Amino acid sequence: MDCDKFSKLDMINDIRNYFVKLVKNTKNDNIKFFANIELGKNNDNPHAHIQVWHDNQNQIDKIYDKVISRFGLFAEYCKLIEQKNDTKIFEYVIKDYNKSMSDEQLLKLDDKKRIFRGVLGKKIRFSSHSKGKYTKAIYKGLYSKFDLKKDTVDLMLDNCIINIHGNVNTRVIEFLIILLLMQIDNKSKGIECFECWYKEFQYLALFEYWIFGKLRNTLS
Repeated sequence: MDCDKFSKLDMINDIRNYFVKLVKNTKNDNIKFFANIELGKNNDNPHAHIQVWHDNQNQIDKIYDKVISRFGLFAEYCKLIEQKNDTKIFEYVIKDYNKSMSDEQLLKLDDKKRIFRGVLGKKIRFSSHSKGKYTKAIYKGLYSKFDLKKDTVDLMLDNCIINIHGNVNTRVIEFLIILLLMQIDNKSKGIECFECWYKEFQYLALFEYWIFGKLRNTLS
């Protein structure tokens, strides 16, 4: 029985790694995921939960089909569920890391995982997640200083509104303000022009959010 559960965990680990490889192969930075391998109620039934955020259902369906085919899995046991803003599914995926777990429960779980790692080696990773565009240090620094979330950091850095240290690019802001005023002045806005205007407005809103975070950090 021990051999079975170790072999199963080894296969689950391979399945998760193959999924990660397929996600990377899409070259789609908008596919984000958190994968967690659980040991089961009696620590003898290793299985994986993968939470995915995406903007392309077709790519997700293809990844799902390839994983099922590659490992000969039964689709009825490997369900693809759409969350639809229901946090219960997400909370279920991360229950091994839930803050409601006691210290004793966390220690016992860690001990069980250590036994599996002792048999299968360091290749076993019980949790993994998609990488951001920038380093963890950058995300952590901008969050701790200005309370900027990851998606906001990506958007602001991608558009050169701030640099990795949180310093604002005043030339970009001046340009956006001028462009915004010019487009407000333009009485013959078409749909295309309105979309451009709205995009620039979003960037300015992000800048105001950044200023608020910096001011709050300075005063605290």
